[in-house]
Amino acid sequence: MLKFGMPFWVRGPVFGAWFNLVLAFLMYEKLSVLMQELGGAFSGVTSPFWIVLEGAVLGLVIDAVATKIAGEGMPAPESASR
Repeated sequence: MLKFGMPFWVRGPVFGAWFNLVLAFLMYEKLSVLMQELGGAFSGVTSPFWIVLEGAVLGLVIDAVATKIAGEGMPAPESASR
């Protein structure tokens, strides 16, 4: 689709952060309440957009493990014929 390969250390954080950014936009009010109720666990961090950073970190970890187990896969095609 993108016609170029991405290493796991780029692909994982980008997609993890993107999915959590969408989640933060869709569930902003509920995430705000949840993070304020769990204030002791987050030590003053009350913005729901912190889950974007969490998504990037977890995306990196999950993609690193998946790449270690399954490998990089097939290389991207040089030219796409339409």
